[in-house]
Amino acid sequence: MKRVRDYLHDIGDEATFVSAHPYSVLVELEEGAGADELAEDAEITHRLATREVQRQAVSSREAAVFPLRAPLGILEVGRASDCQLVVDHPALSKRHAKFTVVPGGVTLEDLGSTNGTYVQGRRLSPGEVARLEPESRVSFGRAAGFQYLDPTSFFHYLALLQRFGF
Repeated sequence: MKRVRDYLHDIGDEATFVSAHPYSVLVELEEGAGADELAEDAEITHRLATREVQRQAVSSREAAVFPLRAPLGILEVGRASDCQLVVDHPALSKRHAKFTVVPGGVTLEDLGSTNGTYVQGRRLSPGEVARLEPESRVSFGRAAGFQYLDPTSFFHYLALLQRFGF
């Protein structure tokens, strides 16, 4: 598994980085920075403060990075060993959700999981497909939290870390 620190040496310029890393990624959020952090009923000032805190939380060089490379266009997430993204956490179902790489982006679908799939704090209905926007927070079962970054936003994220010495 690659970590944020593994990508920092590759930063260079944006065009070169995006050419070398043309796929979107999930960056692991620190424990507790999952779906609860962006509840829909939160006040706007709370959301802004939370975003800043979460941006700092994912700044760790040790955060895991999961590339969303899908030869068939689909990556299943769950506890099952044959899922492309295995998250060994009791809050996840064996087949929890699936990412689909589509032209110009990535979608996420809940596969009828017990504890839910969340995008920006909103629970997806079983079978509901959500198109992910760069920097979206994604959580599985309100336990495993990630930030979705497309290649360009991943470059800018790494450049920010490098600039501030993280």
